[in-house]
Amino acid sequence: MNIQYLRYALEVAKTKSINKAAVNLYISQPNLSRAIQNLEKEVGITIFARNVKGIEVTIAGDEFLQHASRVISEIDKMNHLNQEEEGAQRFSIVVPRASYISRAFNEFAAELSSSDKILFDYKETSSIGAIDELKSRNFNLGIIRYPDDYSSYFKLVLREASLVEKRICHFEYAVIFSSDDPLASKRYLKQEDLNDHIEILHGDPFIPKIENKSLYKEKSQFNKKIRVYDSMGQLGMLKNIKKSFMVTYPLDQETLKKYGLCQKTVQSLSESCYDSLIYHSDYRFSKNDQLFTSLLEKYAKTH
Repeated sequence: MNIQYLRYALEVAKTKSINKAAVNLYISQPNLSRAIQNLEKEVGITIFARNVKGIEVTIAGDEFLQHASRVISEIDKMNHLNQEEEGAQRFSIVVPRASYISRAFNEFAAELSSSDKILFDYKETSSIGAIDELKSRNFNLGIIRYPDDYSSYFKLVLREASLVEKRICHFEYAVIFSSDDPLASKRYLKQEDLNDHIEILHGDPFIPKIENKSLYKEKSQFNKKIRVYDSMGQLGMLKNIKKSFMVTYPLDQETLKKYGLCQKTVQSLSESCYDSLIYHSDYRFSKNDQLFTSLLEKYAKTH
């Protein structure tokens, strides 16, 4: 099978157009059409349906392209390995924003920093983003976060993606704000105490609705919002913007002290959630993976 034909098919699926794909691939439209026809003949299925609207991927074609994407991803990784320096310590993970995860990674990186060559990939994103990154084989490990009532949905999504889940911790969200805020002196907080405050939100706080996967909802209940895509920027805002707060994973005392923050529980906002490690069912943990997960479990217990 011609590997280049697989790349052609993936580009056609991406652009939904033979003409656009040909431009992106720097080949002529007739040559691309001929290559796709040869590929379909070789695999014995119709990958693309041609109609007045353009190009659509068939059901059989969608399954084939998923396999093709994994094949190309693995080939690209092998080529990338050949281009990288030999003997580098490697590790890759995609995660949500949480101080215990960053503390585990900091200790992990420090422990391996004496190695002559290291190559680590560490990315913060949403749970859906993490699953997509692993489905594309861009990262080896991921950590996802979801509320209790979304457990069934995420189990289904993970199963469909052939991903394994290992629970790391169970927690309830806390409210954090500047220690200079008058609310810091209150023993108990109610949701209405925050009504005139500005909520600082992650830039990607959306969770698919279980009853309709194509729809998304934002769980914020407050009128004043600032969406931020930089986790450290969020903590700085809480200190500098008066009457601002975040609903977030409970922070450790060291982080709270560093940013001058106060942390309290608000019963109506203390949603129960899970953090879980995810990876492909066929993935085999390296020594670096094992070291990081042991540190992850260590710091998760401190919260």
